[in-house]
Amino acid sequence: MWSKNKSQLIFFIIFLYNIIFINGNLIDTDYSRSFKPFLETKNKIGNVIKDPKTEQIYVIGEYQTQPEEADKTFSGNDFYTLAPKIPIPNFVNENSTATSTKTPTPTPSSKSKSTIKPINSSSSETDELISGSKKNYFKVVKASIYDGCVAYIGKGLQDGNTFIAMYNLKSVSDYFQVDSSHNYLSLSVDDTFIWATYKEGNQVYLKPIVHDGCKKIVHKNDPYVPMKVNITNPEAVISQPITSSSRFIYIYDSAAHVLVKFTHSSSLQEFEETEGGRLNVLDACSVRLYRYDQEKRNTYWMVSKKDGFTLYNERSEKSISLTKDGDTTDYCAPFATKGLDTFYALPGSDELSRTIPGISFEVTHPCYGDKGTGEIKILAPPDVFQIKWEDQLSASKSLIRKNLSDGDYILQYWLGGGIDDPTNMVRKNISIITPENPMFINVTHACVNAAQGVFNFTNPKHPDFSYEYILYSEDGKKPVILKDGSVFPGLYGDRNYTVNITTTTKDVFKHKCFYSVKEFLPNDKVEKPIIEYTNLTCADSKDGRIKIINFKPEKYNYIVTPTKYNITSDGTIENISDLNIVIKAEIKGGVCSQIASIDIYSPPAAKVVKEKVKPKVIKPPCYGSKGSIKVASMDGIDFELTDSSGRVHQPIVNKIKTLEFNGLTADKYILEAKIKSTRGERMYCGSVPNNLTLAQPKRIQITDTFIESIDCTRANLANMTITATGGTQYNGSYYDFTLSTGALSHGHYLNVSYWVDGIYSLNISDSKGCVAVYNNITIKRPSKCQVHNINGIHPQGPNPNSIQNGGNGNGKSKKDDKNKLGLILGLCLGIGIPFIILATVLTVVLVKKFGHRFARTPSMRNQPRPNTVPVFMGGKIHNIDNF
Repeated sequence: MWSKNKSQLIFFIIFLYNIIFINGNLIDTDYSRSFKPFLETKNKIGNVIKDPKTEQIYVIGEYQTQPEEADKTFSGNDFYTLAPKIPIPNFVNENSTATSTKTPTPTPSSKSKSTIKPINSSSSETDELISGSKKNYFKVVKASIYDGCVAYIGKGLQDGNTFIAMYNLKSVSDYFQVDSSHNYLSLSVDDTFIWATYKEGNQVYLKPIVHDGCKKIVHKNDPYVPMKVNITNPEAVISQPITSSSRFIYIYDSAAHVLVKFTHSSSLQEFEETEGGRLNVLDACSVRLYRYDQEKRNTYWMVSKKDGFTLYNERSEKSISLTKDGDTTDYCAPFATKGLDTFYALPGSDELSRTIPGISFEVTHPCYGDKGTGEIKILAPPDVFQIKWEDQLSASKSLIRKNLSDGDYILQYWLGGGIDDPTNMVRKNISIITPENPMFINVTHACVNAAQGVFNFTNPKHPDFSYEYILYSEDGKKPVILKDGSVFPGLYGDRNYTVNITTTTKDVFKHKCFYSVKEFLPNDKVEKPIIEYTNLTCADSKDGRIKIINFKPEKYNYIVTPTKYNITSDGTIENISDLNIVIKAEIKGGVCSQIASIDIYSPPAAKVVKEKVKPKVIKPPCYGSKGSIKVASMDGIDFELTDSSGRVHQPIVNKIKTLEFNGLTADKYILEAKIKSTRGERMYCGSVPNNLTLAQPKRIQITDTFIESIDCTRANLANMTITATGGTQYNGSYYDFTLSTGALSHGHYLNVSYWVDGIYSLNISDSKGCVAVYNNITIKRPSKCQVHNINGIHPQGPNPNSIQNGGNGNGKSKKDDKNKLGLILGLCLGIGIPFIILATVLTVVLVKKFGHRFARTPSMRNQPRPNTVPVFMGGKIHNIDNF
C-alpha cells in the first residue's frame, strides 16, 4: 500500500566506478584484493550493474541504508566515486486507511530527513538491517541503469509486495514510484522504457513503462499494454540500447537456461520473439551484455557460472570457457563487465572483487644468488587469448618465458578463439625481482648471565614472498619459529646458533627458496662504574660531587639519572643537589650495561628535624627530687640542653639509642638540636630549639601543726582535724597518715578530736612514695577541759603507735572487760561446793590478769597495750586499738 502523504526519505548507496585506461587499453591492476563498499552498515551487495551508455560500474546494497564513507583503498587511483543519494519509498502499516495503491506520490529528496531506529526480526533477510522501522525497509531485488537513469525493483519486508522506482543520477529531481499491483520479477531500463516482467498464473508478461527521459513515469493515456512472452522464469531482462527501426529485448529464462531474443518496433506496434533467437547458456547464474559489434551486427554475452565465466557469440552460438584450473571460487553471483575487467560479489558477500576471467600468471622469482633465472608462465585455456610481449619484436605464442633477469615485462593480451576483439586488449605488467640477501643478520651481543642477545634479519623482504625463520641453539633447546617477524630477542651469549630460512610466494603456486646461516653470539662484558663522591654540606647545598674512577667514554655510553646532570670529559659530575644518583654504563652498539647507584648524604633540613625531634619530659616524683629529659638520637644531630642559669647538661646514651639528661631540677630548659655539617666535626648547618619546662609536684603539707580547741564546747572539741595538701594523692583523693610508731590511716584529713593533749610525730605519704615528716604536731584544749596521759607516757613514747582516722573512735571500751569478768564469776558460782576452793584460786589468777582494767585510776603497772592511742572518752582515758 502506498501513502498519499509525503514519504519519508531513507537512503542507500550506489557506488560509481571509473576504470582507468591508457591509450584505450585496460591496465591490469592488482586483482588479488577486494574491498567492502558498505563499511559502517555491513550491508551486503545486492546488485552490480553497468551503464551501457557511460560504461560506468555501480554497486547497490541489498537493503536500503544511509550514505556512508567507503573503503577507497581498492585501487589507489580514484577507482570509483560516490554517486548521489537515491531516495527510498515509504511503506504504510498493514492497518493503514489509505485507499489508493496506484497513484504515484512525488517525494522531494533534497529536503527530507530520516529518523532511524533499530528493529528486531528473526528473518535472515533483515539480520543485516541497521536501523529504522520495519515498514520502511525493503530488499533491492533487481536494478538497471541507462545513461544515469536508475530503475529498480523493491520488495517490501513487511507485506512482500514489489514496486518499481526510478531516479535520475544526473539531477536531484523528484522521486517517482509506480504502482505495486504486480509481483514484478525483473526489469531493464533504456532510453524510453522501463521493461518489467511479472506473472499472472503461469503466464509471464512483459510490461513497457514510459519514463519520459527519466523525468517522470507516464500513467495517463498510456497506450502500451503488457505483452505475453513464452518464458517460464524471467531471471533477467536486457534491453538492446541501439536506436534503429528494429530493437531487441532479451529475457533470460533461468528455468530453461536460454536467453530469448524479442524484436520490437519503436512504437511497440510490433513485438515478437525473434526467429532462432534462443541462445542456450546452459547452467548460467547471471547473464550480462559483454559487447555489441555494430559493424558485424553481432552481440556477445558474458555468463557467470559456479566455476567461472563463459563468453558467448550470439550469431555463431560458439562459446569460450574462461575458467581457471584449480579455482574453487563460486562465481554464481552479481557481476558486471567492462570489457574483460569483471567485477563480482560472491553470494551473500559484502565484498567486491575484480578479475580478468580465464587467465592468470605464475611468476617464479629467482632465489637469492640465482639472478637471471626468473620465469613467467601464462595460465589460460588453449587458443583463447592472443598475446604479445612488448619487449619482443615479433609476436610469440609461447605461454612460458624462462631465464629472465630482474625487470618489468609487459604483456598485451586480448580475446581470440573466434571473438578476436583487440579493442579490449589488456596490458599486464609483470615484474621479476630477485630478493635481497635474507641471511644478513644484525647481531646485538648478549650480556653475561642475561638473555639479551638479538638476531635481527634487517634486509628488505620481497613483496611477493612470505618468510619463515627457524632458530636452533647448540644447547639443544626447542627451536624458535617466526612466521610474522624476523627478530629473535632474548638470546644467551657464548654459544652457536643456526637459522634456517624458507621463502614462499604468496600466490597459489607457493614457490619456495631455502637458506641456512650459522652465527656465534658473543657476550659483552661491561665494567661497573667505580665511584668516589662528596656529600652535600647542608640540606640546601648544591655542592655534591661524583667522580667515575674507571671512566671510559670511548667504550661506554654513560647515562645519568636524573638527566639534568652532565658528565664532564674527565668523568666528573658537579653541583649535585639530589640524594640519589644512578649512573648506567652501556656498551656502545649493544645493550649490556652496569649500573651504579650512589646515595648522597645530606644533613637533615631544619623542618625535618623539627618534625622528628620529640623530647619527653619526665617530672620528678616528689617535691625537691630530680627529673629527666629524654630524646631519641638522630644521625647528624648534636643535642645540647641548657637550663635557665645557662648551665649546659650532658646526656648519657642508653641501650636503645636514647639520650637521657638525668638529675634535673625543676626549671625551664632549652633543648637545642644542632644539625652537623659534613665539612667539619664542630661545624653546624643550623639548629632547632625546643623550649621545655620541667615542673615538680607541690610539697606535701598540712594546714597547721598546732591543733587547738578555742573553748570546751562540744562542737569545737569534736572538730579538731589535720588536713593535707600537695603531692600526688592516691586515686586523686587520699593520703597515708603514719605515726612514727607505725600506726596507719588513709584519708584526705585526720580527725584528732579525741586524742590526748600532747605533741605527736606524724608522716604523710602520697602515691609516688613522697613523705612529709612533722615532729611537732601539738594537740591542745583549754585548761578546764584539758586531757593528760595520766599513765605518764608521752604520746611520742613507744607505746601509742596507732592513730584514729576522722576522729570517730572505734576502739573497744572497758565495759567489754567487765563482761568478761562477769562471765568468769558466773561460771565459778555455778559450780558446786567441791569446786569452791578451785574457783577461788582461779579467781585470784583472773583478777591478777584483768583486775587492773577495773581500776578507776590507772597505776604505773597498768601499762597500755601496743598499737593503741590514749583517748579521753566518757571522763576517762582509754587506750583505743587501731582503726
